Amino acid sequence: MLGYLGPAGTFSHSAAAEWAKGKNYTLVPFKTIQSLIKAVDSGKINAGIVPIENSIDGGINVTLDTLAFSAEVYITGEYVLNISQNLMVK
Repeated sequence: MLGYLGPAGTFSHSAAAEWAKGKNYTLVPFKTIQSLIKAVDSGKINAGIVPIENSIDGGINVTLDTLAFSAEVYITGEYVLNISQNLMVK
């Protein structure tokens, strides 16, 4: 099982789905980054994909703080999701 910050249709869901292609993972949504990381830490799920940084906010503090101070999990990979947004008006 691979956890992601849900619900389906979010950028985190897209990243998890793309990363899991060809692998035998069931995607599991979580409401918060902390609950996702703690689920990995407790063995409830096998792995999780969480945002570490983005171009608007830089580092995602809740992710970094939870990884550093509240869980015994390790970063084992990186996936870069390129996002292009458009503002359209009539």
